[in-house]
Amino acid sequence: MSDLPSSIVDFGTRGCGDGIASEFKERIADLEPGQTIEVVVRDPSARTDLPAICRMLGHEILSTQDTGDSARILVRRSD
Repeated sequence: MSDLPSSIVDFGTRGCGDGIASEFKERIADLEPGQTIEVVVRDPSARTDLPAICRMLGHEILSTQDTGDSARILVRRSD
């Protein structure tokens, strides 16, 4: 399996109240089980909310990297 994500999405400064949860669900549904998506968020609440949404949906968080002004969250789609 490649170390590169199958897909990358940058939600900018949008938070979960701005619809990123539903858009994330659509984006990850487009992937095959086992593929990965890298999500970039800048909203402080999205940094914790999005990983919680991933866990609730059963997807695996592979890594979270805080880059100061943003966070990069790498998620593997579950079966």
